[in-house]
Amino acid sequence: MTGSPRPAIRLGYYRDREHSDTTRRGREPFVEVDWDEALDIAAGALRSTRERAGNRAIYGGSYGWASAGRFHHTQGQIHRFLRMFGGYTASVDTYSFAAAEVTIPHVLGMNAYYAARQSPTTEELARHCARIVFFGGAAARNAQVNPGSFGAHGYRDLAGLRLTDAVRPAVVHMATGAWYDPLDPDDPESLDVHGNPNTVTLDIGTSSLAQGPSVNSCLVEIERYAGDPPPLRIHRPPELISTGEVGAHPA
Repeated sequence: MTGSPRPAIRLGYYRDREHSDTTRRGREPFVEVDWDEALDIAAGALRSTRERAGNRAIYGGSYGWASAGRFHHTQGQIHRFLRMFGGYTASVDTYSFAAAEVTIPHVLGMNAYYAARQSPTTEELARHCARIVFFGGAAARNAQVNPGSFGAHGYRDLAGLRLTDAVRPAVVHMATGAWYDPLDPDDPESLDVHGNPNTVTLDIGTSSLAQGPSVNSCLVEIERYAGDPPPLRIHRPPELISTGEVGAHPA
Protein backbone atom coordinates (compact mmCIF):
# COMPACT_ATOMS: atom_id res chain seq x y z
CA MET A 1 0.00 0.00 0.00
CA THR A 2 3.02 2.31 -0.04
CA GLY A 3 2.16 5.55 -1.78
CA SER A 4 -1.56 4.77 -1.90
CA PRO A 5 -4.06 7.43 -0.81
CA ARG A 6 -5.50 6.99 2.66
CA PRO A 7 -9.02 5.59 2.95
CA ALA A 8 -11.75 7.94 4.16
CA ILE A 9 -15.03 7.22 5.97
CA ARG A 10 -18.13 9.41 6.23
CA LEU A 11 -18.05 11.26 9.55
CA GLY A 12 -21.46 10.04 10.74
CA TYR A 13 -20.64 6.41 9.99
CA TYR A 14 -17.23 6.74 11.60
CA ARG A 15 -18.92 7.88 14.81
CA ASP A 16 -22.08 5.76 14.91
CA ARG A 17 -21.52 2.90 12.42
CA GLU A 18 -24.85 1.39 11.25
CA HIS A 19 -26.78 3.74 13.58
CA SER A 20 -25.60 6.84 11.73
CA ASP A 21 -28.01 9.33 10.22
CA THR A 22 -28.00 8.36 6.52
CA THR A 23 -29.77 11.58 5.54
CA ARG A 24 -26.45 13.32 6.18
CA ARG A 25 -24.81 11.55 3.24
CA GLY A 26 -23.34 14.06 0.85
CA ARG A 27 -23.36 16.77 3.51
CA GLU A 28 -20.68 15.50 5.88
CA PRO A 29 -16.89 15.55 5.69
CA PHE A 30 -14.93 12.31 5.45
CA VAL A 31 -12.49 11.14 8.10
CA GLU A 32 -9.11 9.96 6.85
CA VAL A 33 -7.94 6.80 8.63
CA ASP A 34 -5.08 4.36 8.19
CA TRP A 35 -5.57 1.08 6.35
CA ASP A 36 -5.62 -1.09 9.46
CA GLU A 37 -8.49 0.91 10.98
CA ALA A 38 -10.38 0.99 7.67
CA LEU A 39 -10.14 -2.80 7.30
CA ASP A 40 -11.27 -3.29 10.91
CA ILE A 41 -14.32 -1.06 10.32
CA ALA A 42 -15.21 -2.87 7.07
CA ALA A 43 -14.82 -6.27 8.76
CA GLY A 44 -16.96 -5.11 11.69
CA ALA A 45 -19.71 -3.95 9.32
CA LEU A 46 -19.77 -7.32 7.56
CA ARG A 47 -19.87 -9.26 10.83
CA SER A 48 -22.59 -7.00 12.25
CA THR A 49 -24.74 -7.39 9.14
CA ARG A 50 -24.35 -11.16 9.11
CA GLU A 51 -25.23 -11.40 12.80
CA ARG A 52 -28.31 -9.16 12.46
CA ALA A 53 -29.75 -10.37 9.15
CA GLY A 54 -27.62 -13.15 7.70
CA ASN A 55 -25.45 -13.25 4.59
CA ARG A 56 -28.45 -12.54 2.36
CA ALA A 57 -28.40 -8.96 3.67
CA ILE A 58 -24.95 -8.38 2.13
CA TYR A 59 -25.16 -7.14 -1.45
CA GLY A 60 -22.19 -8.13 -3.58
CA GLY A 61 -22.15 -5.13 -5.85
CA SER A 62 -19.12 -3.26 -7.20
CA TYR A 63 -20.48 -3.48 -10.71
CA GLY A 64 -18.35 -1.71 -13.29
CA TRP A 65 -16.63 -1.94 -16.64
CA ALA A 66 -13.01 -1.13 -15.79
CA SER A 67 -10.49 -3.91 -15.29
CA ALA A 68 -6.71 -4.00 -15.35
CA GLY A 69 -6.64 -7.70 -16.21
CA ARG A 70 -8.81 -10.54 -15.02
CA PHE A 71 -7.09 -10.90 -11.65
CA HIS A 72 -7.78 -7.26 -10.83
CA HIS A 73 -11.42 -7.41 -11.95
CA THR A 74 -13.21 -5.60 -9.13
CA GLN A 75 -16.48 -7.48 -9.26
CA GLY A 76 -14.79 -10.87 -9.46
CA GLN A 77 -12.65 -10.10 -6.44
CA ILE A 78 -15.51 -8.88 -4.25
CA HIS A 79 -17.66 -11.88 -5.19
CA ARG A 80 -14.88 -14.34 -4.38
CA PHE A 81 -14.25 -12.62 -1.06
CA LEU A 82 -17.91 -12.62 -0.04
CA ARG A 83 -18.34 -16.27 -1.00
CA MET A 84 -15.49 -17.09 1.40
CA PHE A 85 -17.37 -15.07 4.03
CA GLY A 86 -20.43 -17.29 3.70
CA GLY A 87 -22.33 -15.88 0.73
CA TYR A 88 -24.14 -12.75 -0.39
CA THR A 89 -26.97 -11.43 -2.54
CA ALA A 90 -25.86 -10.92 -6.13
CA SER A 91 -27.36 -9.27 -9.19
CA VAL A 92 -27.95 -10.59 -12.69
CA ASP A 93 -27.35 -8.90 -16.03
CA THR A 94 -26.40 -5.21 -16.02
CA TYR A 95 -28.21 -2.08 -14.92
CA SER A 96 -27.47 -0.52 -18.31
CA PHE A 97 -28.71 -3.26 -20.62
CA ALA A 98 -30.75 -5.66 -18.48
CA ALA A 99 -34.18 -5.19 -20.09
CA ALA A 100 -32.77 -5.92 -23.54
CA GLU A 101 -30.65 -8.84 -22.28
CA VAL A 102 -33.77 -10.55 -20.94
CA THR A 103 -36.27 -9.58 -23.63
CA ILE A 104 -34.41 -9.60 -26.96
CA PRO A 105 -33.71 -13.37 -27.01
CA HIS A 106 -37.48 -13.99 -26.76
CA VAL A 107 -38.36 -11.35 -29.36
CA LEU A 108 -35.58 -11.75 -31.95
CA GLY A 109 -34.14 -15.14 -30.99
CA MET A 110 -30.62 -13.84 -30.52
CA ASN A 111 -28.32 -12.43 -27.89
CA ALA A 112 -28.98 -8.73 -27.17
CA TYR A 113 -25.34 -7.75 -27.76
CA TYR A 114 -25.33 -9.56 -31.11
CA ALA A 115 -28.62 -7.87 -32.00
CA ALA A 116 -27.12 -4.47 -31.16
CA ARG A 117 -24.27 -5.10 -33.60
CA GLN A 118 -26.86 -5.82 -36.31
CA SER A 119 -28.82 -2.65 -35.66
CA PRO A 120 -29.38 -0.17 -38.50
CA THR A 121 -28.05 3.36 -38.56
CA THR A 122 -30.17 6.33 -37.53
CA GLU A 123 -30.31 7.37 -41.21
CA GLU A 124 -31.72 3.96 -42.16
CA LEU A 125 -34.27 4.19 -39.37
CA ALA A 126 -35.37 7.62 -40.53
CA ARG A 127 -35.89 6.35 -44.10
CA HIS A 128 -37.56 3.00 -43.47
CA CYS A 129 -38.86 2.68 -39.91
CA ALA A 130 -42.51 3.44 -39.09
CA ARG A 131 -42.34 2.50 -35.38
CA ILE A 132 -39.43 1.87 -33.03
CA VAL A 133 -39.51 0.50 -29.48
CA PHE A 134 -36.82 1.44 -26.95
CA PHE A 135 -36.06 -0.43 -23.74
CA GLY A 136 -34.70 2.23 -21.39
CA GLY A 137 -33.43 5.17 -23.41
CA ALA A 138 -31.51 5.95 -26.57
CA ALA A 139 -31.08 9.71 -26.42
CA ALA A 140 -27.63 11.27 -26.60
CA ARG A 141 -28.99 14.52 -25.23
CA ASN A 142 -29.96 16.05 -21.92
CA ALA A 143 -33.61 16.67 -22.69
CA GLN A 144 -36.14 17.14 -25.47
CA VAL A 145 -39.58 18.69 -25.48
CA ASN A 146 -42.11 19.20 -28.23
CA PRO A 147 -42.12 22.94 -29.15
CA GLY A 148 -45.92 23.00 -29.14
CA SER A 149 -45.85 22.62 -25.36
CA PHE A 150 -42.86 24.79 -24.58
CA GLY A 151 -43.61 27.29 -21.82
CA ALA A 152 -46.38 25.12 -20.37
CA HIS A 153 -44.51 22.20 -18.74
CA GLY A 154 -41.09 21.69 -17.10
CA TYR A 155 -38.95 20.46 -14.16
CA ARG A 156 -36.89 21.68 -11.17
CA ASP A 157 -33.51 20.60 -12.48
CA LEU A 158 -31.05 22.82 -14.27
CA ALA A 159 -30.33 21.04 -17.55
CA GLY A 160 -29.92 21.65 -21.26
CA LEU A 161 -33.03 21.68 -23.42
CA ARG A 162 -33.60 21.11 -27.13
CA LEU A 163 -36.86 21.68 -28.99
CA THR A 164 -37.82 19.00 -31.49
CA ASP A 165 -40.77 17.63 -33.42
CA ALA A 166 -39.45 14.09 -32.85
CA VAL A 167 -41.27 13.93 -29.50
CA ARG A 168 -45.06 13.99 -29.24
CA PRO A 169 -46.67 17.22 -27.92
CA ALA A 170 -46.74 17.72 -24.13
CA VAL A 171 -43.94 15.17 -23.64
CA VAL A 172 -40.46 15.78 -22.23
CA HIS A 173 -37.70 13.22 -22.83
CA MET A 174 -34.95 13.41 -20.20
CA ALA A 175 -31.80 11.33 -19.92
CA THR A 176 -31.12 10.03 -16.40
CA GLY A 177 -27.34 9.76 -16.26
CA ALA A 178 -26.50 12.96 -14.35
CA TRP A 179 -25.13 12.85 -10.81
CA TYR A 180 -27.22 14.42 -8.03
CA ASP A 181 -25.78 17.83 -7.09
CA PRO A 182 -28.21 20.04 -5.08
CA LEU A 183 -27.45 23.73 -4.80
CA ASP A 184 -28.25 23.55 -1.07
CA PRO A 185 -27.93 19.97 0.29
CA ASP A 186 -29.86 20.94 3.46
CA ASP A 187 -32.92 22.05 1.47
CA PRO A 188 -34.98 19.15 0.02
CA GLU A 189 -36.53 21.59 -2.50
CA SER A 190 -33.15 22.88 -3.65
CA LEU A 191 -32.32 23.17 -7.34
CA ASP A 192 -30.28 20.26 -8.67
CA VAL A 193 -27.62 22.05 -10.69
CA HIS A 194 -26.41 18.92 -12.48
CA GLY A 195 -29.75 18.16 -14.13
CA ASN A 196 -30.63 14.81 -12.54
CA PRO A 197 -34.35 14.16 -13.22
CA ASN A 198 -34.48 11.63 -10.38
CA THR A 199 -35.04 14.65 -8.12
CA VAL A 200 -38.42 15.35 -9.76
CA THR A 201 -40.21 12.60 -7.86
CA LEU A 202 -39.43 10.12 -5.12
CA ASP A 203 -37.65 7.12 -6.56
CA ILE A 204 -40.48 4.68 -5.79
CA GLY A 205 -40.68 1.45 -7.75
CA THR A 206 -43.42 1.38 -10.38
CA SER A 207 -44.58 -2.03 -9.12
CA SER A 208 -43.46 -4.89 -6.90
CA LEU A 209 -42.30 -6.71 -10.05
CA ALA A 210 -40.80 -4.05 -12.29
CA GLN A 211 -39.28 -1.78 -9.63
CA GLY A 212 -38.57 0.82 -12.31
CA PRO A 213 -38.16 4.39 -11.05
CA SER A 214 -41.41 6.31 -11.12
CA VAL A 215 -39.56 9.36 -12.42
CA ASN A 216 -39.58 7.74 -15.87
CA SER A 217 -43.24 8.74 -16.20
CA CYS A 218 -44.34 11.81 -14.27
CA LEU A 219 -45.86 15.26 -14.73
CA VAL A 220 -43.26 18.04 -14.95
CA GLU A 221 -43.08 21.76 -15.66
CA ILE A 222 -40.42 23.71 -17.56
CA GLU A 223 -39.35 27.30 -17.13
CA ARG A 224 -36.37 29.25 -18.40
CA TYR A 225 -33.54 29.69 -15.89
CA ALA A 226 -32.74 33.39 -15.88
CA GLY A 227 -29.68 33.58 -13.62
CA ASP A 228 -26.06 32.65 -14.19
CA PRO A 229 -25.56 28.87 -14.05
CA PRO A 230 -24.26 27.85 -10.61
CA PRO A 231 -20.93 26.01 -10.52
CA LEU A 232 -20.92 22.22 -10.84
CA ARG A 233 -19.42 20.73 -7.68
CA ILE A 234 -20.15 17.08 -8.26
CA HIS A 235 -16.59 16.24 -9.32
CA ARG A 236 -14.95 18.09 -6.44
CA PRO A 237 -13.54 15.84 -3.71
CA PRO A 238 -15.32 15.88 -0.31
CA GLU A 239 -13.95 17.68 2.72
CA LEU A 240 -11.39 15.49 4.47
CA ILE A 241 -10.60 15.69 8.19
CA SER A 242 -8.26 13.75 10.47
CA THR A 243 -9.34 11.49 13.33
CA GLY A 244 -8.12 14.18 15.71
CA GLU A 245 -10.67 16.65 14.31
CA VAL A 246 -13.70 14.39 14.72
CA GLY A 247 -14.67 15.87 18.10
CA ALA A 248 -14.66 19.38 16.64
CA HIS A 249 -17.52 18.59 14.28
CA PRO A 250 -21.09 18.57 15.61
CA ALA A 251 -22.96 15.27 15.44
